[in-house]
Amino acid sequence: MARHAPAPVPFDTDRGAASDVGVRRRENEDAWHADDRVCLVADGMGGHHDGAAAAALVARTLAEQPWTYGVDAAGLRAAVSEASRRVAGLADGAGAAPGSTLTGVAVAEQDGRAGWLVFHLGQSRAYLLRDGALTCLTTDHTRRQELLDQGVGVAGADVADDGHVLTRALGAGQGTAEGDAPELDVTFHPARAGDRVLLCTDGVCGELTDQLVTAVLLAHPDPRLAAETLVAAAVDAGGRDNATAVVLDARRTGRLATGGGR
Repeated sequence: MARHAPAPVPFDTDRGAASDVGVRRRENEDAWHADDRVCLVADGMGGHHDGAAAAALVARTLAEQPWTYGVDAAGLRAAVSEASRRVAGLADGAGAAPGSTLTGVAVAEQDGRAGWLVFHLGQSRAYLLRDGALTCLTTDHTRRQELLDQGVGVAGADVADDGHVLTRALGAGQGTAEGDAPELDVTFHPARAGDRVLLCTDGVCGELTDQLVTAVLLAHPDPRLAAETLVAAAVDAGGRDNATAVVLDARRTGRLATGGGR
């Protein structure tokens, strides 16, 4: 069978990442991956080793995809379904099934426009920094967010006993009996040269204000240093959870769309 070369990426990126166990956890259950096509963070659930294994398996499953014809929503959903089936295979019947969140971005092209294809399950987040303004590109899949969507005020949602409960994740007893993943949120955002995208687990966004995140991203042009600074700041702010950040920048090339917007 003939092997097809991977499709060229629509534009080039610079990338950097950092991760820390924090001050309260014994093991880092976060995982991340970053290449020129797909970047992601995954936050494991299920307790220590099982959570770490689930997150690592999710990251590895998406990293090994050939993306032969470019990255699109159908390909992402197929890869995430495969990851969900693999994570379901980690369950041993003795206690809660392991699981993982997943938030990522693919460098993609849609209708002739280069852009960010954001995909999401759980409460890790994706942000876009453009022209000095920070925008969250994802919506948390939590009971708290459901309450907010139903019109419950922030004060009420914040004190809800089940506010922390995830409504979508890979594994953890969610999805279909065959192991298929819950519905994956996928959104496309036309890219501009100079865009900066941040992917982070809730150990970062749960500790830091949007104002501080914006200030750090603006202060450090190097994406690796920006990611390291955000993770260090999250640990200094309390470090109640594992903290992971991936930062990627759109570099100007002949393929990068420079017009349009969200």
